[in-house]
Amino acid sequence: MKDILIVAHFSGEFDGTSNNRFNYICKKLSDRGEQVELVTSSFSHTKKEQRLKSNNEVNYKVTMLDEPSYRNNVSLKRIYSHFKFSKNVKKYLYMRNRPDVIYCAVPSIDVAYEVARFSKRNKIDFVIDIQDLWPEAFKLAKNNLILEKTIYNYIEKKANYIYSVASKIISVSQTYLNRGLALNNNVTFAETVYLGTSLKLFNQKIDNKFSLDPFKFNITYVGTLGFSYDLQTVFLAIKELPSSINICIHLLGDGPEKFRLENMASNLGINAKFYGRLPYNDVIRVLKFSDVCVNSIKANAAQSIINKHADYVAAGKPILNTQDSDEFVRLVENYQIGLNSEPGNIMSLKENILILYNDRELCKIMGRNSLKVAKKYFNRDDTYDVIYQSILE
Repeated sequence: MKDILIVAHFSGEFDGTSNNRFNYICKKLSDRGEQVELVTSSFSHTKKEQRLKSNNEVNYKVTMLDEPSYRNNVSLKRIYSHFKFSKNVKKYLYMRNRPDVIYCAVPSIDVAYEVARFSKRNKIDFVIDIQDLWPEAFKLAKNNLILEKTIYNYIEKKANYIYSVASKIISVSQTYLNRGLALNNNVTFAETVYLGTSLKLFNQKIDNKFSLDPFKFNITYVGTLGFSYDLQTVFLAIKELPSSINICIHLLGDGPEKFRLENMASNLGINAKFYGRLPYNDVIRVLKFSDVCVNSIKANAAQSIINKHADYVAAGKPILNTQDSDEFVRLVENYQIGLNSEPGNIMSLKENILILYNDRELCKIMGRNSLKVAKKYFNRDDTYDVIYQSILE
């Protein structure tokens, strides 16, 4: 039995409702009889509140280390919060017995940097799981000269070090994996494992708690209402549709752009329903009753294969895509799981909405294709075996 330490700054909740990658990995390894500890933050990035450290209903050890609270995702206070938490992680690592292997989420960068230095110094098998590209992901957040010239370079230098000293690299997309491998020719294991989801959850019978109006064409978006996501283009495309088309867009999530988007939808007079953040089972309910899902991201954003992709294909829905990530564009085209539009192209997206609205048989075909893709690439009940292999070998 190995002593496995998993470090994930942004873990899910511990009440059994989370679909977080690292909570899932911890549970499955513990189910196999492994000794697993998850080190995470006392602060919930999603809820923007401190967690109750005693509210854990899991079969593995959870160690929550103190992190100061912050309100805004893009702020100096968040940078300070990450720095303080990273120092608490460093302190804990030196207090704890030496683990056999450390599996570390990247980002956050400050935390992964401290774990990387500790692992290298103590010759510990250091496996990283690249979830996002920082600081690249911040380029679209704010046009802030200080962020670009000072903080960007600071984060990039640390990220490069993390990639360079990893013994094994797991990544949620090939794009991110290539970023890590560009700085490290010595890894013994390198694989892309999409975030995915458990298809068992989607195959369960659902109730009508969130049944949608069957007389409307229901388009659903799941995820952050943030700066790099281009829901403005979606709203404007819907506004361009003939008034005879009865469409409702459902937005499941929260973020800094929510207030602006609510006002925009109201001013445009489009039918938009904002749900806020929902438990994952409720997200599944809404998706299953939807006709189409939308993946709208601004041009040149750092995102590649992300959470919502797994949810959309697992629900068996066609995808209206405006993301220009080559990796996801090819997935949509090669497997015919939806229609691609250029980022920010209102008329192209409008035409694609009309194609799916007017051809429900095409929607069904693309939905079936989505399920095939989900089973092949996104069913973590099967695909995560590669992750367990990287940790246990």
